[in-house]
Amino acid sequence: MGLPSLARADENARFTVYGAGASPCASWLSARQNLFRDGNSFALAWEQMGWVLGYLTAYSQHAPAGEGSPAGSTVSAELDAYCAEHPGDLLATAVSQIVTAVSKRRFRLRAQSRCIAGFRRG
Repeated sequence: MGLPSLARADENARFTVYGAGASPCASWLSARQNLFRDGNSFALAWEQMGWVLGYLTAYSQHAPAGEGSPAGSTVSAELDAYCAEHPGDLLATAVSQIVTAVSKRRFRLRAQSRCIAGFRRG
């Protein structure tokens, strides 16, 4: 697999994705599976992971207070699973879906914790 195109519109043409985020999920899986077999996969895997970490950094910078972003190791494991099910999706779409799902899980857990704390006080 070659390196991803520099820029591409997301699946819904709402915004432009630059760099490795414009590559399909199939290339994420291929690069990770062949990480130490050839130089191209190694370079692509590092480029893609760097893009993912940059996305997480930007997300945590702009997320609501106290939310932050999920850990890189969590996201890479979830990306493997997501991309196996959606190989044609852009890497950017996959990361966005995962960050959204993690944020929703955190919101539910915080709400449950507040409810339990309120119940104990009451």
